[in-house]
Amino acid sequence: MTQEENLQQPEADATIGVEENQAADINTQDLSEVPDVPNMNFNRKFRRMLLKRSGYVRIKNRLGYKDWFENIRNNIQNGKQLHTSNTEEVIKAAVNRIDGINESTAQFLSGKGYGEERVASMLEKNIQIQEKIAAKKLKQ
Repeated sequence: MTQEENLQQPEADATIGVEENQAADINTQDLSEVPDVPNMNFNRKFRRMLLKRSGYVRIKNRLGYKDWFENIRNNIQNGKQLHTSNTEEVIKAAVNRIDGINESTAQFLSGKGYGEERVASMLEKNIQIQEKIAAKKLKQ
């Protein structure tokens, strides 16, 4: 081994040791201080504590009973309106996508030599199948 190779080895070993120390530090940290863990079922006390920390409970107590429920009612109505507008946009986007697919299919079939009547009947069957699939998805 040359002197250059010997000099390079301690540097590589030093970086490996630093990474191991950092990993050991991460493993020894107290994870109970992390309050926001998604997709967990918390008990009432913990949920209430999170609401207090965010200031939600203070605002609720300042408003009073009637004002608070009026606020909740307005939020529910706004949420329903947003939901309907979002679902309409999704449906419009899906319809536009399906129309584009049907147009490209019609061009492909006419390019292959199928007649217009045959292409129209194939597209009608395709649309019926797509409507059945959409109806099943809506039922779920």
